[in-house]
Amino acid sequence: MNTRRRVLAARSRGVATLRKAGIAVLAWLAAAPAARAQEGAVAAPVRPEPAAPAEATASVPLESLRQQIRQTEAQQAAEIQALKDEIARRDQEAAVEHEREALERERLLRIYGFADFGILRAFPPEEPFLASQFNTPLSFYFGRLNLYYDAKPSEDFRFLVETRLSLYPNGTSAGADASTGGVVRRTSTAVSDVSSPNPTATVNWGSIILERATLDFTRYPLLSVRAGLFLTPFGIYNVDHGSPTLINATLPGYLSQKWIPVQQLGVQVFGSYPLAPWEIGWIATLGNSRSDGILDRGDAKAYGGRVFARRQGELSLTVGGSALYQLDRQNREQFGPAPDGGITYSNTRVVEGTLFTVGGDLALDFRGFRLRSEVVMYQVRYAEGKRALAADDLRGGYAPDMRNLNFYLIAAYRVWRLEPYFLSDVTALSPARALLDKAWGLVAGVNLYLRPNVIFKPAILHAMFFKKDDTGPLPASAQNFDEFVATLVWAF
Repeated sequence: MNTRRRVLAARSRGVATLRKAGIAVLAWLAAAPAARAQEGAVAAPVRPEPAAPAEATASVPLESLRQQIRQTEAQQAAEIQALKDEIARRDQEAAVEHEREALERERLLRIYGFADFGILRAFPPEEPFLASQFNTPLSFYFGRLNLYYDAKPSEDFRFLVETRLSLYPNGTSAGADASTGGVVRRTSTAVSDVSSPNPTATVNWGSIILERATLDFTRYPLLSVRAGLFLTPFGIYNVDHGSPTLINATLPGYLSQKWIPVQQLGVQVFGSYPLAPWEIGWIATLGNSRSDGILDRGDAKAYGGRVFARRQGELSLTVGGSALYQLDRQNREQFGPAPDGGITYSNTRVVEGTLFTVGGDLALDFRGFRLRSEVVMYQVRYAEGKRALAADDLRGGYAPDMRNLNFYLIAAYRVWRLEPYFLSDVTALSPARALLDKAWGLVAGVNLYLRPNVIFKPAILHAMFFKKDDTGPLPASAQNFDEFVATLVWAF
C-alpha cells in the first residue's frame, strides 16, 4: 500500500512538472509573434531603403525565412499538442490510480483489537460452595484477547467480526466429585500433541469465543439494517465492553445476573439524525430468545429497542433508554415405546414465561470528569406449573416471579495520567430469594495511562449481601467477599 502511494505521488509530481513546462512553452509561443512584430516595427524606420535593383534580389531569402518560420511554428504547434496529450494521458492515469487506491483502501480487511493481562487475589466468602468457585491464591491471569475483522466490501455495506481467543475451559471448575468425598475437580485440556516431532509433547487446547459477526447496510442514515450475531444494544456496558473503553473492569449487577442476553442472533434496524450539537438515535431488534439463543425451539422471540440523545463537544452527554421483552419457552422432546411395539414421540411445553427488562442510562464527560450511571428493572412472570429451574439458587427449586432493581454509579476524574474512580452498585431482589434480597458492591480504583492505548488498572472490590431475616443456617453475610485485581490493558 505504501509503495502504491509513493508511485501515485511520483506520478502526480511528474504531471505537475509537465503541466508547468507546457504552460511555459505556450506562454513563450504566445509572446513570440508579438515580439517579432515589435522588433519589425522598431527596425523599419532605421533600415535604409535598398535600391530598386536590389529589391528583387532580397525577396528570395525573405520568402525562405518566412517558410522556415511557418515550419517552426507548425513543429512547435505539434509539440505543444503532443505535450497536451501526454498531460491528459497522465492525468487520466493518475485519476484511475487514485480511484483504484480508494477502492482498495475501502475494501481492505482491517484487523485490530485489545488484550488484557493481570494479577488477581480473591478473599472468598465463608459459604463453602461459593468459596469453591473462587481462585484464592495470588495468581496471574490472561483475560481477553479480542480481535476485530472489519471490512467494507462496498460503500453501503460493512462486515464486522469480533472474536475472543481464550484458554478456556482449561483450569475452570468442573464441580464436585462425589466419589472422592466432594473434592472439587478442575478441568484439564491437556492432550498429546500428535503434530509435534517430539512423541512425548503435550498441549493445552483453548477455545475461540465468537462475540459478534454482523453485516450492516448503511445507505440511509435514518434506516440502516444489521443482520447476524450482534451485541444486545442495552445501556452502556454491554456494547462498550472493550477493556480499554471501560472505566472499571467489573460488570454491573444486571449483566452479571444475566437479566439480558449479552448477544442476540437476529436482525437489527437502527438510525440517527443530527441536530447540532446533538444526535438523536434509535435501535430496534428481533432475535431468538432464551430457549438456547442459537436456535428457537419454542417460538420464543426477543423484542428490544433503544433510543438515545447524544451531545458532542467539550461537554459530551448521552441520555438513553432501553427495553427488552423476552419469551421464555422450553419444550421437552421425549421418545418411548408404543403399545404396538413401535416408538412414540412427544414434544411438551414445560416452561412458559415472560421476561421484561427496561432501563435508563446516563454518560457524561466534561474535561477530566467522567460519570456513568444506569438504573435497570427486571420482571419475570411464569405460567402456573411451567416455571424454569432456579439454576442460580444453591437450594434448588423453581424460579419465582420477581421484580428486581439494579442501580450503579461510577465517578472518575483524570489528573495528568492518573484517573481515580469510585463505583457503587446496588441490586434489590423482590420477592426475597432464599439466600439474599439485596447486594451492594463497592469498587475503588485508579487508571494509569502509560500511553493513550496502554492502561494499568488496579482496583479493590468489596461485595456485601443482605437479607431481612438473616438468622438461618446460611446467612447472607456469609457470602461477602473481597477481591484485588490489577490489569494491564492495551489496544492495537
